[in-house]
Amino acid sequence: MRVVIFTGQSGLDRKPYLTELEKIAEAGGHRFKVFHVGDIMYSLNPALQRGRILDLPLGELNALLMACFERIRREMVAYDSIGVSMHATFRWKRGLIGGTDYSLIEPLRPDVFVTLIDDVSDVFARLNEEYPEKGYTYKDVMVWREEEILTTSIFAALSKNDRFVFARKHPARTLYKLLFQPKKLRLYVSFPITAVIDKPDIVAEIGNFKDELVKHFTVFDPYTISEKRLDYLAKAAKKAGKSSIEYLVGGRKTNIELADLLPILPDIDDQIIARDLILVEQSGAIIAFYPCLENGTPVHSAGREREVQHARDTAKPVYLIWPSTVHEPGPFEVDAATKIFRSVPEAQDFLLRTYAA
Repeated sequence: MRVVIFTGQSGLDRKPYLTELEKIAEAGGHRFKVFHVGDIMYSLNPALQRGRILDLPLGELNALLMACFERIRREMVAYDSIGVSMHATFRWKRGLIGGTDYSLIEPLRPDVFVTLIDDVSDVFARLNEEYPEKGYTYKDVMVWREEEILTTSIFAALSKNDRFVFARKHPARTLYKLLFQPKKLRLYVSFPITAVIDKPDIVAEIGNFKDELVKHFTVFDPYTISEKRLDYLAKAAKKAGKSSIEYLVGGRKTNIELADLLPILPDIDDQIIARDLILVEQSGAIIAFYPCLENGTPVHSAGREREVQHARDTAKPVYLIWPSTVHEPGPFEVDAATKIFRSVPEAQDFLLRTYAA
């Protein structure tokens, strides 16, 4: 029996994503079911209006939570693997509330914890569509995401099991590989982002690089959270004297007020750094791509160098792809690298031979 605890804030729209995971797992020969704690609690109290569960008296809420986990323990025996989807914390009426007590999780004997995350703009839109009366702010969303990550890391430490931070914009198949094919190499892909944002050919080259690796490995892609674009657009709009930006959220164009965005710009940068270093730590290796400009000069990226150094400092294998024939890797690249490749196919061939699973 493999038990996965999925955590994450409200507004992730996680149920369709985890339903897709169930289907992939079933096709892979696993009897796997995800139990959604919120749905079970509402089914145990049908008279309770959706969205009002946290208005219950604390004693009644705890009793409902205990009954929910008792049902999960009874029904889990019908499967060879289960997931439990829940909140580690709640933001409710401007305060922070625990999603559950670890004493309820422990009897399930969890094997792994996964905190699902998504872009702040997507979560904000879903939250305010479902709970317009709550008045959630972008700051609330960003803080809540960090609280979920931190609280889940505490649960994982108590159980002495692995914890992963995982963006739901990764394909569900990547989550399947992470959970059901643990021998596959967990690979963090590092590449320039800011420096190539206006260079579509290089962006396409990076996309092809990632696509090739995703076919064979469990790839953590930092660009599955792309909210740094909010920073670029907000600063440009402010400079132009505008009061809002137009942004694509959930496939729809949305106007976002600068007054809502400007307070979170420092948080975006700080969370990018903290989150990407976590992704490096939870990987088995890092592969860093150095695409070239037309003159053959490798594109500089401070973020990529920080990630490479962090991987080296945490004793991860560091693989560099250096296609330039004009400039050779410098002493710092050579020192950091476990191995340097001249092309994506060369790197992929080596990784497949070395980490076959």
